[in-house]
Amino acid sequence: MKVLFVSTFYQMFLDEIYASRPELAEAPYQQQLQGLMATGFGVSDSLSVAMRAAGWEAIDVISNASQLQRSWAAENGFEVPEVRTWHHDILEAQVRKFGPDVIYVLEYNPVGDACLARLKTHVPLLVGQIASNLPPHRTFDAYDLMVSSWPPIVDHFNRNGGRGVYQPLAFDQRVLARLGDTPPTIDVTFVGGFASCHGDRLEFLERLCPVVDIEVYGYGADTLPANSPVLNRHRGLAWGNDMYRILQTSKITLNLHAQTDVRGCVSRRFANNMRLYEATGMGTCLLTEARDNLHELFKPEAEVLTYRDFDECVEKISVYLADEDRRRAVAQAGQQRTLREHTFTQRMAELKDAFELAIRRKR
Repeated sequence: MKVLFVSTFYQMFLDEIYASRPELAEAPYQQQLQGLMATGFGVSDSLSVAMRAAGWEAIDVISNASQLQRSWAAENGFEVPEVRTWHHDILEAQVRKFGPDVIYVLEYNPVGDACLARLKTHVPLLVGQIASNLPPHRTFDAYDLMVSSWPPIVDHFNRNGGRGVYQPLAFDQRVLARLGDTPPTIDVTFVGGFASCHGDRLEFLERLCPVVDIEVYGYGADTLPANSPVLNRHRGLAWGNDMYRILQTSKITLNLHAQTDVRGCVSRRFANNMRLYEATGMGTCLLTEARDNLHELFKPEAEVLTYRDFDECVEKISVYLADEDRRRAVAQAGQQRTLREHTFTQRMAELKDAFELAIRRKR
């Protein structure tokens, strides 16, 4: 069995990488792909590596990486059409060449419904993964299955075709070998972006920055008001391996979930984002919101720290910065839990079985 994973990287990140490494655009396709995946951006090639470990063939495509995709077209004799959707044409050609049993699309930067309808004609099973807002103009109708770490999204797709599959996100343990061991030197960090879905996050951090010695990293600072207290604490962007290094060198890192709109309904009941696994996987003491389902993923106050409001957050930071033994115990227990139960190796082994069952049912 074969699966093709379709990713889309933030354009800001792609622009930065190709500007800092101009020789990359001239490299052969596989070398470019490996160079982009080696940055650790997003989930990089974590899914395909884990799926191969589970016994399937698997490859990655970064559908919006223009230089990369044009290199594939040139090497495979595919004439790129002069149309706005040429990215979709190359992606469809890659699907035809590989002949997968499953196409798995990570929807955080979508290819769109029209392209999905084209891809569906070439494959037994089309699967999407999404844990962010469901845009009102999207139907997602082409997907046979929708995987999500956000329970309301799973419920939505189960109400509309029985296609929802719940699966928490995960950590790529290869990062630990890649970065080595570095002791924490930064008291408190927050790593994440500022976009329209981060209104609560910004409000919280603007209260926190004047009273806590916190370093903030991530995109979107240029959109903040000039008088935002966050700007005084902002230390720049942090992608991939740089982000993991910042987490690793943090004594405490703060988690603030985005608001996820599921067809007009916004819930704050659930813990689900990548920071849960990235931070604990790196051996960092994570301080995250108390959420209804958190105990299903980690033991609160033993493997991660939690807060229910602003005052409790400030108090937990003060208490655990002053108590190194307790802080280290939480960090170590959280890392052990993640490496034991929350890796992509485990997630893909579970999904492989779900894919095989879904294909048999369709046939």
